[in-house]
Amino acid sequence: MGRRVDVKGGGPVTAAMVARARSVSDPQWSPSGALLAWAESASGRTDVLVAPADGSDLPLVVTAAVRPAGGHPSGGGVFAWLGDDALVVATRDDGLAVLPARGGPPVAVVAADGPVFAPAVSPDGRRVAFVRDTGTECAVMVAATDGSGAPVRVNDAGDFAWDPVWRPDGGAVTWLEWDLPAMPWTASRIESRAVVDGVVAGPVERLAGGVDIEAGVGVAQPRYSPDGAWLAYVSDATRWANVWIALADGSEARPLLAEPHEHGRPTWGPRMRAFAWSPDSTRVAVVRNEAGFGRLVSVVVADGSVREEAKGWHVGVDWGPAGIAAVRSGGRTAPQVTVHEPATGGRRVFARGTPGGFETGDRAEPTPVTWTRDGATVHGLVWTPRPAAGRPVEDAAAAPLLVLLHGGPTDQALVDWQARRAYFLDRGWVVFTPNARGSTGYGREYRDAMNGAWGELDVDDVAAGIDALAASHRVDRGRVAVMGGSAGGYTALMLCIRHPDRVRAAVSLYGVTDLLGLAAGTWRFESRYLDLLVGPLPAATALYRDRSPITHAAGIRTPLLLLQGDRDEVVPLAQPQALIDALEAVGAPVEHHVYAGEGHGWSQEATVVDELERVEAFLDRHVPGRPVPIPGPKEPTDA
Repeated sequence: MGRRVDVKGGGPVTAAMVARARSVSDPQWSPSGALLAWAESASGRTDVLVAPADGSDLPLVVTAAVRPAGGHPSGGGVFAWLGDDALVVATRDDGLAVLPARGGPPVAVVAADGPVFAPAVSPDGRRVAFVRDTGTECAVMVAATDGSGAPVRVNDAGDFAWDPVWRPDGGAVTWLEWDLPAMPWTASRIESRAVVDGVVAGPVERLAGGVDIEAGVGVAQPRYSPDGAWLAYVSDATRWANVWIALADGSEARPLLAEPHEHGRPTWGPRMRAFAWSPDSTRVAVVRNEAGFGRLVSVVVADGSVREEAKGWHVGVDWGPAGIAAVRSGGRTAPQVTVHEPATGGRRVFARGTPGGFETGDRAEPTPVTWTRDGATVHGLVWTPRPAAGRPVEDAAAAPLLVLLHGGPTDQALVDWQARRAYFLDRGWVVFTPNARGSTGYGREYRDAMNGAWGELDVDDVAAGIDALAASHRVDRGRVAVMGGSAGGYTALMLCIRHPDRVRAAVSLYGVTDLLGLAAGTWRFESRYLDLLVGPLPAATALYRDRSPITHAAGIRTPLLLLQGDRDEVVPLAQPQALIDALEAVGAPVEHHVYAGEGHGWSQEATVVDELERVEAFLDRHVPGRPVPIPGPKEPTDA
């Protein structure tokens, strides 16, 4: 008889599995809809792949001859279609390459002075608009796709100008623009300018938004309807980031769907696409944020009627004749390039971002939780580990709690796929992902509550959430660890300072330690962000010092693990190193490691493996009572 192996549920996620995951992003239909292209990134390399819409052939890597790069640390904006036969790709060589859709060497190169991203091809294929960011100036440019002539600047002013699109008649370029100290989600505008035969032919016209920072409106993602009649964009003029539509000249603007659900996330990177026009311009596919859960709906432009299309998070949305393309994920679903067919409700998968072994049927989705602090309702998600042998799933009080803190701080813990979260769930941790006030997804008032209060409001909200979970008997409050990256790392460190009794161990990945140093030394995009989060300098100097972990280093007694890349331009290496030196000087418990060649986040497999194994070993040493591990596959049994 043969031998049968019972592997129901599978074994725990391993560090190597997490490290081998690829990022899939930015699916885009060719103009005819016959081909679908998307980007895949792994181990520091990005490529663009192309596949037939009908699935008649395998995906083809078309960027072997160049080194694609989004041109921006937040990613996005890697390529655009040039007809059905070619693509324009932003490269790491500071230019745009025109590549055949079947692969091969470039047929033309558009030279540019500085990193470029977010290409957009004119309807006639003769011109390409793109963003050039030199580090001191960010501008929208237009150049010929055959590489002839010098690029021409389109925008006049603005500290940042992103996401150019062509009006469907080819007569104008439209883009998103904002000025420091604003961030694009606090006060921004959509501008447009006539461009005729590659020549700027008129003044800049404002189509939406404004420059008033105090009463600002955040706008984003301008996209014209295919028939050229409408302009759609995301606006929080109603205090919720909803999709709006206007006539092509920006007049008669109105919410397409006015509701207390957000349709767009903060513009941390170029070419975000949270909605898409139908090919016949009668409907718009919108990604709805329902307190962290994602839902794809379509809205009829004429009457505002809504139809559910699919559950789950859908990003990079593009609607072509064959259906709605997006990267779809969920609490139990790893990222996939999918096409949803509205007519049938069917879904086809073109690419997957993770290796096998992640998607097991018994991994639960989270439970939404709320708690109250200072009269305000605060939100979060609780993820419960799979049941281990001999322990029922409801016995969560026996498990330790790992608090995973999102970054930004203008971000949100979502019911999407996070491999790191799955790794710790499979090791018996209950995982708590709080969305303290200041997070996105609950309206502008909730997000703006953070203004002037970073390092206090977020920290105290998270501490109150830990108390609420302990009071509800979900977790053992004596075994709580916190972990976060960037702004999340900062909040983790401040928890150890403001609420040391709540935390047994803390992990900071490239976290902020010195607010004054950050204000003086971060990248230009966030160079004035602290004006909003803490206060303008020099008037707020005392606040910057008081809310900096480095100021309180001598009093920290919580064991810390600090991990950092040596090429981080957002939170430079000097930030954690100063805190490490101060902690070691007073004999405080601190472990640390610097990863060579890494920036603000990890790109190499070896780094991901080392981080996870290092963190797991650190937590095992400092959180009493080792978590109950998830068992691996059962021993083979005779069938």
